Amino acid sequence: MSFAGLCLVTCGGCDSRIAAELRTAADRQAQQNTAMVDLQKEVAKGTEALILSEEKSRSQIIRAQEGLDDTRKKLVDDFRTLEVDRKELAEQRRRESLLLKGAEWGSAFLITWLGISVLGKIFSRLPADAIDVADIVDLLPPQVFKENAPFQLPQSQNPTKAIKELRDKESAT
Repeated sequence: MSFAGLCLVTCGGCDSRIAAELRTAADRQAQQNTAMVDLQKEVAKGTEALILSEEKSRSQIIRAQEGLDDTRKKLVDDFRTLEVDRKELAEQRRRESLLLKGAEWGSAFLITWLGISVLGKIFSRLPADAIDVADIVDLLPPQVFKENAPFQLPQSQNPTKAIKELRDKESAT
């Protein structure tokens, strides 16, 4: 039983004006209760909509996170592939560089060997007395025989002295 009904029962002999006030208060209380129930229903609907919206947002975030994880994995794989390719390319360049150096040294050796071989063939076909060491020494640049030359031959191997010594020995005999 409500407060307004209790007041009506206890005030049976009260004036009709008080009873009208009590009825008006009870009606207002009933309207407020109805408004509160309606408000509670709207709050419940809003809460439900909020929960659904949050659930939808979370599922979108999870899908986005999965997409980011897939992209990250692909980037990591691509980076590893790139690193392997970079190492292979560096190794290939190193091998090519070594081959190029080897080819340079080999070609220099071959040219030198061919030159020496050709000169050896030419000198081997000449008679022994046709080769004059003095003529060969005359072809050498004079800087080889200077006393202060940066690439001077040692005294024991100085061809000019050796030739003079040979000529002196030949004339003595």
